[in-house]
Amino acid sequence: MRFLRKGKVKEVYEVSEDELEFVFTDQISVFDKVIPTLIPHKGETLCRTSAHWFKVVQTLGVRTHFLRVIDGNRMRVRRVQVISESVSAERVRGCVDDPHHVCARAPLELPPADLRESPPAASDLR
Repeated sequence: MRFLRKGKVKEVYEVSEDELEFVFTDQISVFDKVIPTLIPHKGETLCRTSAHWFKVVQTLGVRTHFLRVIDGNRMRVRRVQVISESVSAERVRGCVDDPHHVCARAPLELPPADLRESPPAASDLR
């Protein structure tokens, strides 16, 4: 594997041309700063929690980059093209600021009733 980059609490390695491996560390990030103290098993907890939610959204028909958990704090993912944060923020801002924007008119889609734990709150429908 070839090391690609390190974020605040995650390392990214290239496994192949189509696959990456995320290594979730036990480091803490607070207010965009990495704290030197480690939390034992935090990386494994983040990895397994992420895997759980990726599997949940996949059952709803949403495609993700998630492939599998390798070992506690290691996750294999498909290599995908990442949309920059500034581009996605601009698109969201356009939806909020412009009532005529296509996504502002899109109907809200809720998960099927049998997947909901309780009825949606009124605030969820705005």
